[in-house]
Amino acid sequence: MDFKWDEFGICLQSGLSFLGVTVKLTLIPVLFGIVFGLLIATARHYKVPVLAQILKYFVEIYQGIPFVV
Repeated sequence: MDFKWDEFGICLQSGLSFLGVTVKLTLIPVLFGIVFGLLIATARHYKVPVLAQILKYFVEIYQGIPFVV
């Protein structure tokens, strides 16, 4: 049973061709999460009256939902 380097090279090239898509699909949600997280943290820190209460419950509910991949 020999390792087929030529097939490995073909698969590697195919996989690398989608690297840009993978990076985009990773970075976009991370950036949105950072922005929304900072907005939520800022509103709760400065105790914006109504918004802080709404976000408090949003965070409680969000943290209670299990992360499923």
